[in-house]
Amino acid sequence: MTSHKADYQRWVVEPVRATMKDKYEPIAEPFDGLATYTSSYVRHNQPVRPSMKPDDGPAMSDAPLQVRTPRLRRLLNFAWW
Repeated sequence: MTSHKADYQRWVVEPVRATMKDKYEPIAEPFDGLATYTSSYVRHNQPVRPSMKPDDGPAMSDAPLQVRTPRLRRLLNFAWW
């Protein structure tokens, strides 16, 4: 036996009614060709920040390639053959 009916009671909710929207009224002034964000833009003369991304090119080294890496050295030191 569960207590579902006692714990979760049915609530009386009024149905949602549709409301009428206001009628569209166009603006009386003609459009002057500038958007609001363009006409009210405030320019702050800050220098352009440098990019923080790494260079596109590959990371090259002038050092010769190590044949014996530290991991290989440790492996060879523990080798018992």
